[in-house]
Amino acid sequence: MFEKVENYYHSKKEPIKSCLLALKEIILRLDPLITETQKWGMPCFCYKNRIFCYLSIDSKKDIPYIMMVV
Repeated sequence: MFEKVENYYHSKKEPIKSCLLALKEIILRLDPLITETQKWGMPCFCYKNRIFCYLSIDSKKDIPYIMMVV
């Protein structure tokens, strides 16, 4: 699964790729219990095995964003 997630980031053009990788690092540093996986073709982050956010690209504006799950 790790390879699929990394491929997602590296398939993006700059500066989007760098922005997504920076967001990933910030999220993963928040807590050691946060893990990363891929769902629905997007990187998603889990805390104690529960999804709390996704990283994606706005298809119309072509900008990265964080989608929070409540």
